[in-house]
Amino acid sequence: MLTHHTLRVATPHHLHEVATHHAALVAVVHGVKQVFAGGRVQRFTAGTLVLMPGGLRWEIANTPGDNGWYVAEVLVLSPEVLSRFGQQFAPQCAAARAPKGAVGLALIGDLADAFERVAAVAASKASEALRLHRALELLLLLAEAGWAFAPPQAQRWVARVQALVAHQPDGPWTLAEVAARLAVGPSSLQRRLREEGSTLQACVRQGRMDAALGLLQTTDWPVSQVALACGYASHGRFSAAFAQRFGAPPSQLRARP
Repeated sequence: MLTHHTLRVATPHHLHEVATHHAALVAVVHGVKQVFAGGRVQRFTAGTLVLMPGGLRWEIANTPGDNGWYVAEVLVLSPEVLSRFGQQFAPQCAAARAPKGAVGLALIGDLADAFERVAAVAASKASEALRLHRALELLLLLAEAGWAFAPPQAQRWVARVQALVAHQPDGPWTLAEVAARLAVGPSSLQRRLREEGSTLQACVRQGRMDAALGLLQTTDWPVSQVALACGYASHGRFSAAFAQRFGAPPSQLRARP
């Protein structure tokens, strides 16, 4: 329902094709986040909460601050949370705007307090009921500030497969296994992916790269360990695939203590 993690990197980096499978809230703690879209650059400094709709891919740059680090707290909101909010607070949703791209808000006052409470409960063993309560409080404050994520749409099959693989990137992920996990026949899944211009192999590569990016930004694992965790036995092949996907080698994102 809620996922929380901390991005912490010491090296400036500029990345392409960064996926948000679900809506995300990014609180910039140290450094600067830049988002490039439509020929313009948005610059989000420390103390900003960035709203990032799901189902998109981004070109972003993260630059460390004076302390030598880029640090951001990230909350990922499941479609179930957004659906529940839309049902329970329909008038507030109707009065707010849905972000089409990245939107930055000052993370101060009640909004900062609510974000901190959600982050704390997401990282704890709290009940699903309490997690939902905290998330709805934060979403209501955002709606009252004029912004509400659009109701989640049915995910494309490509996105479903990529998200599934990203959750367990070292899995074998045969056509039969993926189809079973998504409750669809293998031939039907293959056809639907083809209709969306992709293949199972391409989706598996994308999902593994999405997972690799997260591990490089949130752990201190060696690049070789990240490669193994994402289904790559060869460090070199992993680094080449990562650089091709994101436009930067994995070593450039390596967080240093």
